[in-house]
Amino acid sequence: MTNNNNLDIFGLPMDDIDTEREKEIIRAEAKAQKEANLDLDRQWKEENTPKKGIVTKEVWDVPIPTHKDIMMSDLDYQFLGAVLLNSNYGGKANNMYGERFIYKNKLWALDDEENVPKIAKELKISESTFKRRIKTLLNVKLGIVEICNNEDGEIFYKIKYATDYKYFITIKSDMLDELVTSTNSNMIKLYALMHYNLTESVMAEDGTYSYKYIRKQMTYDYMLEQIGYAKSLNRNKVKTMLNSLRKLGFIKMYEIDTPIRKIDKATNTEKILTVKGYEYELCTYEEWLKIDRATNN
Repeated sequence: MTNNNNLDIFGLPMDDIDTEREKEIIRAEAKAQKEANLDLDRQWKEENTPKKGIVTKEVWDVPIPTHKDIMMSDLDYQFLGAVLLNSNYGGKANNMYGERFIYKNKLWALDDEENVPKIAKELKISESTFKRRIKTLLNVKLGIVEICNNEDGEIFYKIKYATDYKYFITIKSDMLDELVTSTNSNMIKLYALMHYNLTESVMAEDGTYSYKYIRKQMTYDYMLEQIGYAKSLNRNKVKTMLNSLRKLGFIKMYEIDTPIRKIDKATNTEKILTVKGYEYELCTYEEWLKIDRATNN
């Protein structure tokens, strides 16, 4: 049993060590390990503390939630997109759980020339509309945003873009910026839905995953239902939105002939009719960059 009086400052038993040289080596190793642990603690804290300031990357992948409950809610995706474009990376641990952050003073930051929030000015909405949309964003039942405080007592919003570590897509920040400034909430929801359905994961030999775009048919009724629209009354609206996304270079549309079985009531026989339909495919980022919006009719 070691006498506590014979422990050195690092808690090492002095009596069990034969030489002074061995004692020095053990002390040095213990000190180095202690400093390494402190460095790891500092690194973890740095990587997992909600960041402040502006987003510094010129182009980055912005996560957009695609869970049906969120897509069908009255959450305005144009406003959500603007908030996410101004949000910050929360560190590796928080990113793993599908979370980003924006500080309250940044969300409410006023425009330099006009006494209105910058995001409200960008979206061309009034301050009262801006407040209503924040209220919807903070809806507890929706569960997409949590109000938090940092160690200094500053308020920030934790944006939970993933559900069960999934149900989200990522889109390049400049593409989302165009959707936010040139379209509306329902068009952004529609594009997010198409992105989710028209992307397929591929596993490489080394076990890593990548994604590829696929081409397939989606019905108007399915699209309308997933973004919270009534079906039959809004088919023309979804056609208009799809055509706008095509003109902006976000999707490709391929006209196809689709066979439909119908019963002829007069003869009680089945007939095969052919109707025009579409298959859809996402444009790549490179294709989107090259699109000429003035002539893409």
